[in-house]
Amino acid sequence: MRLNIGSGDQKKEGYKSVDMSDKCNPDYVWDITQFPYPKEWEGCKEVRSDNLFEHIEPKTLIRVINEIHKILMPGGKLWIRVPLLNANPLNIHRAFTDPTHCNYFTIETFDYWEDKPNQAGLNRWKMFGKDYGIIPWKRIMNEEWNKTFLIVELVKI
Repeated sequence: MRLNIGSGDQKKEGYKSVDMSDKCNPDYVWDITQFPYPKEWEGCKEVRSDNLFEHIEPKTLIRVINEIHKILMPGGKLWIRVPLLNANPLNIHRAFTDPTHCNYFTIETFDYWEDKPNQAGLNRWKMFGKDYGIIPWKRIMNEEWNKTFLIVELVKI
């Protein structure tokens, strides 16, 4: 199974859609901030999240990503796209203008989810992430897209 969480009206072929609103007719009506996730999701191959995580309070987001880790099969992937907070004034404006945004992401945010040194030689997971209760992942993608979004792909280890 592959899940597209927070899908809204953006269905993706090959994925079961998950949304908290039944108005978009998802395969599963579920608020992903409610734990635990349904048993039938366990053993999932991939979870996709497109423009959702910026709407989740930071401490709850850690729990959400940990719960996704729990339902994924070993080697399963989590694909994430979120607005990128960088020096671009338009991006700063977009990130802070939406009143539902409560989480902000930079190119270094997901350093906290990987147990290895970043480009500056800092292991943010060892320094802080483990103390925040973050389960470590292997990061296979972490890049800016169109100078507007951050795209990250994590693999369950």
